Amino acid sequence: MLGIVLTGWTDWGVLGDSISIVGTMTTPAALLLMGSSIAKYRPLEMLTNWRAYAAVAFRLVVVPVACLAVARLWPGMTPMFIATLVLDMAMPVGSNGTLYCLQYGKDARPMMQCTFLSIICSILTIPLVATLCG
Repeated sequence: MLGIVLTGWTDWGVLGDSISIVGTMTTPAALLLMGSSIAKYRPLEMLTNWRAYAAVAFRLVVVPVACLAVARLWPGMTPMFIATLVLDMAMPVGSNGTLYCLQYGKDARPMMQCTFLSIICSILTIPLVATLCG
């Protein structure tokens, strides 16, 4: 792959189009798998795990605030870079954890609970973290 990049060869024809289509479908396919996995449970089941609340609070509040504190101490970081870094840390968890649970035959419910809660809670925490950065 490195050789292809270094030579600058960009015309792959049908093979390149096929690879592009497969690459473009990975995110929607993962989200469809997540949605179908979450749909197996009742909505209230997604809200019953206290460990998921602790993990989500740590991920959406503690990590961004700690990142903000460290970034402000680091010399030469611009406010825009700090805000970008901290807001990236404040985003909800992705679907990889659930996909790994499903792939290896483990119980995916706790990971789906964390994913579900982090998406819901990020509606409040992202604006909160954004005001801290400003």
